[in-house]
Amino acid sequence: SDACLGVRPFHKDDDPRGRCAEDLGYTGQVCLSCSQGYAPSVRSTCLECPDPVLNVVRMLVVLFFILLMVVFMVRSTLNAAQRKKSELSVYLRILTNYFQLVTLAYSLDLYWSEDVLTLFKTHEYVSS
Repeated sequence: SDACLGVRPFHKDDDPRGRCAEDLGYTGQVCLSCSQGYAPSVRSTCLECPDPVLNVVRMLVVLFFILLMVVFMVRSTLNAAQRKKSELSVYLRILTNYFQLVTLAYSLDLYWSEDVLTLFKTHEYVSS
């Protein structure tokens, strides 16, 4: 069942070759493509596309926070050059690398426990 995410279970009235779960967004010859209005997710599943206005708002909020973080890191680095020693910019870099590595590990196709998958999903939003 995990190998064929988009294929419906065989039913006596179905085509013996199977059919795609179109109501869940799957299409194509082996149900690996996403239908119109659906997009592939990190785990190779099809998710319904959000409202375009909501998508733009989300992107603007994320861009704002990225810009804010870059400005903060640049200012802290410039201030650290004038001071004797600043550990804050080092901690921010470590935190940024941590989120990037967690997202990278989540994208690997391994069998993670449910607790680890929950951790990955929460970190995915922060690091994207």
